[in-house]
Amino acid sequence: MNIPFFYKEVYTQLGTMGIVWSDGNHSLLVERILLPNEVSGGNHVRGRIRTLNDNKVILTAKQQVPKAISVIENILYCCIEGKGTGADLGIFSFTQCSDFQKAVLFEEYRVPPGWITTYGRIAARIGAPGSARAVGRALATNPFPLIIPCHRAVRANGGLGGYRGGVQMKRTLLEREGVRFTEYGRVLMNKVY
Repeated sequence: MNIPFFYKEVYTQLGTMGIVWSDGNHSLLVERILLPNEVSGGNHVRGRIRTLNDNKVILTAKQQVPKAISVIENILYCCIEGKGTGADLGIFSFTQCSDFQKAVLFEEYRVPPGWITTYGRIAARIGAPGSARAVGRALATNPFPLIIPCHRAVRANGGLGGYRGGVQMKRTLLEREGVRFTEYGRVLMNKVY
């Protein structure tokens, strides 16, 4: 049986984002948060959603958006403004994540706004020292950017590292949270979580 997926386009200061959720067996689960570069250039949310999971039916957005999705939309706006607000992770589907990625994402979720961490510190905290690159890969495929604030993870030397939304978006998000940068564009490592 196919589980119906729904989507909502979210228009933000940083571009159009998307929220994708499933609604099967009376259980709503957020499946993905799409960043602006994932839905830009004519690749609207509808087109991107079709590529997420071929065995599930993709439907158009509901006329009435569930309250839980409106709450997530408001949290996204707060995050973009630099006021990270915690979301209840219970309505997010982590079924597409490995156990390692879940551990990385849950650890990254703990980093408060205005603070940064490093890939190596996350690796050490989840009991996998020396796996900073694997942590970076796990964050690169984070299905819930902004909700799981992967933009707060940087390199040990203060370099930004990568970000699915683009390095400029990562820097903008960090600056809006009050993170400062050196004159050479590296994160000032004075608030490391």
